[in-house]
Amino acid sequence: MNVLVTGSSGQLGSELKELVFSSKLEIQNYTFIFADSKLLDITEHESVRRFIIDN
Repeated sequence: MNVLVTGSSGQLGSELKELVFSSKLEIQNYTFIFADSKLLDITEHESVRRFIIDN
């Protein structure tokens, strides 16, 4: 299962990214996709739709 995390450069996103990529959190069968505003503009519906389809 893919998990899209938007705002990955913000406080919550960066803390979650650190947990996912560290050995502190054991996650199986999940693929995390971290997107900041440079990668994905969540205010543009079509951009979000394409991003989800492509990933």
